[in-house]
Amino acid sequence: MRFAVAAALGSLALAAPGDRAAASFSGGTLTLTLHYWMTCGQPGVGPVRVGLPSGIRIGTLHATVNGKAAPVSHAAGTVSVTLPKPPQVTCMSITLGTLRVGLGGLHADSGTYALTAQVNRHSFRTSFRVG
Repeated sequence: MRFAVAAALGSLALAAPGDRAAASFSGGTLTLTLHYWMTCGQPGVGPVRVGLPSGIRIGTLHATVNGKAAPVSHAAGTVSVTLPKPPQVTCMSITLGTLRVGLGGLHADSGTYALTAQVNRHSFRTSFRVG
């Protein structure tokens, strides 16, 4: 319980108002859901950088961004996922949006893991449990 409270407080310390993150792990895929202020509902130029805990092993890595395949690379426990190029349409609407990033090809033992993520000027901390 203390870990969950500490993880939640840690995410508040890094996040801008309205920013929040959640993560889940199932079948070798980590799904990260980031909520933050976006222009026209677009996630921005990216990339999304995910700092994986040392207990996560990376196999044949593949990624999705909002359900579509995305280029991905990794080095020293950090995974970088390229975001799609923003549309050329000019828009001035700024609202809370949701970005879903899936990272497949991961392996983990049972336990609770904390991770960090960054996209544009937004930083997140969250945790997930492996059965």
